Amino acid sequence: MSEINSRGAGIAPPPGARPLVDLGRDVAAQVLLLIQGQAQAWVEEGRIATRWGPSVRNSVAKLVERLLPMARQQLVVFETESKRTSFMADGPVIFVRLTAPLQERIAALSAMVRDQELQHVVIPLTAADYAWSTHHLYSPESRLFLDSWLCVSAREIWVEWNRKSWREEEPPERHATNRISLREVMPVDFLSASNKVLSPVISGVAITPADRLRALQEAERIYEMMCNAAYAMQKEVPGEILLVVDRLWFGEERPFQAARDAFRHVETELERWDSELEAERSALARSILGIAPGDIVTSESRGKLLRLSVTGVTLYSGGSSVSFMVSGILFRKDGTLGKLQETLNLSFTDERQTQ
Repeated sequence: MSEINSRGAGIAPPPGARPLVDLGRDVAAQVLLLIQGQAQAWVEEGRIATRWGPSVRNSVAKLVERLLPMARQQLVVFETESKRTSFMADGPVIFVRLTAPLQERIAALSAMVRDQELQHVVIPLTAADYAWSTHHLYSPESRLFLDSWLCVSAREIWVEWNRKSWREEEPPERHATNRISLREVMPVDFLSASNKVLSPVISGVAITPADRLRALQEAERIYEMMCNAAYAMQKEVPGEILLVVDRLWFGEERPFQAARDAFRHVETELERWDSELEAERSALARSILGIAPGDIVTSESRGKLLRLSVTGVTLYSGGSSVSFMVSGILFRKDGTLGKLQETLNLSFTDERQTQ
């Protein structure tokens, strides 16, 4: 807590004799990130009056075991790194929510890789026990099923996937996503190596409502048409001189004043429609991505790790693509929450337009 507050968080220690029970989900997540990266360093630097050894490490592991179910889960975003030639669409993007049981399973597999001196092991992401934690996002109109596997090495985690070609005689395309260090997203060094069974309970559901997306696109098209008409009307709105003449010439009728009042009414309606459209974009993006404000989203692109505490989610659709924007507060490298704002962008090409 002292380490977190030294970064300006200003979090009061939990009251009572059982402080862990009252620890918030977001604070618990930061504590786990700090423990993974700093626990041994604190001891070796003398900040904690003990020596690093098996007993101390076991004590840290017990603390991690208690904190893990309490902490807010991270949602890891895997983007395909290689550039495809046969398909125009970008993606897929694969979201893996690191539930506590899944983290324990990954830690056990990572330990097995080290003990057996393997390169890596794979878990099918289509199996029922993993499907609750995994979501594939592709083109809005894509109806192809992907075979994908979560790959775990001693130090990294990534996803490999196959996609069938449009031509039956051609072999499936095989691709791999970016790799993320296990230490960046979970306290792998302090988790038990026992092989835990994943819970069948679904923690969250993401959907791909193509019809709702098309309805939003049509509403945006109508809104843009109305805006263009309103801007054209703005040039015809009478100025102050005509308003004076309006009063002198037409008396109570005042057609120029009526035109100005009508334009103000249109402006007010356009502002309301814009707010409604933005609310629909946000709600639709949340339902498709399975991301809500407060979630911790972690991604890596071109060797740079991006971890956000989500504050907003929205989408924008063009003629042949859909782009999702996940906005949030950026975590620092040590795992504490900073103050800078950052955005994660995910773009997908609409297969209807590119075929």
